[in-house]
Amino acid sequence: MRTITLLIILTLLSWQNPMGLSGVICEEQMLALFRFALPVAALLFLLDLFNFAARLLERRARREVADYEWLENWVERHISNDHPS
Repeated sequence: MRTITLLIILTLLSWQNPMGLSGVICEEQMLALFRFALPVAALLFLLDLFNFAARLLERRARREVADYEWLENWVERHISNDHPS
């Protein structure tokens, strides 16, 4: 979500006359804003990517634990059915 917002801002900053601000913001200020926003956008994109990877790995780990618990319960049920005490 942050990445999309920042990409919209970068698109607005890359226009020659964004939102009619040519008289308010000079080209040097626009270039400075663009040079500041581009690394911030790259950083936010990387953070979003790492966050996505971390959530994916966490989900996979939870699934593996659930599969292991299911298998353990299945083995216990079959052992108890085969060898009644």
